[in-house]
Amino acid sequence: MNREEITNQLQIKKVNGLKFGTNKAYCKPNGYALYHAELGFVGLGNRNKEYNIDLPYLPCGGRKVLKDIIQAGGLTDYNEVVWIKPLN
Repeated sequence: MNREEITNQLQIKKVNGLKFGTNKAYCKPNGYALYHAELGFVGLGNRNKEYNIDLPYLPCGGRKVLKDIIQAGGLTDYNEVVWIKPLN
């Protein structure tokens, strides 16, 4: 999938209530993240260092920042993105 295809399929999704990690150690973040139905949530190296869990990118500006990212044409490169799927 190329950059344009990925960007066109991105959605803004609320992560409240979702678990990221393993059944033994997980995080339950709150907020909004970019989501791709096939690949999962966009992570930009946001890792919980104590438990080694990858977390989705949850910008301080929330939904507005994510809309701006999509309207600007998405990320410049998806090669460095960590795609993260929740446990539930």
